[in-house]
Amino acid sequence: MNIMNIVGVILITIYVAYGMTSLPLGLIYEGRTVASARAAVEDQLANLDAQVATIRNQFEESGTQIPYFEAQQVRFISHQSEYSYVMNKE
Repeated sequence: MNIMNIVGVILITIYVAYGMTSLPLGLIYEGRTVASARAAVEDQLANLDAQVATIRNQFEESGTQIPYFEAQQVRFISHQSEYSYVMNKE
């Protein structure tokens, strides 16, 4: 056998062994990442709600009607926020 073949087989064996070891450990210690992901989703929801409130307050204070683009933006953010709330509760 060629020396490069031997080195390649050794490296692929180490790579596969590392992958087979890290998968179960990643599944076991995933609890910490779930909590941080949930916190990130809650932060995102708070930001979406703040964006909607900012747009609405901007036009309610001046007493003008919300322009079409901003109204579409409020609808989109509201739908996104509602979807995120539903997905976050499951």
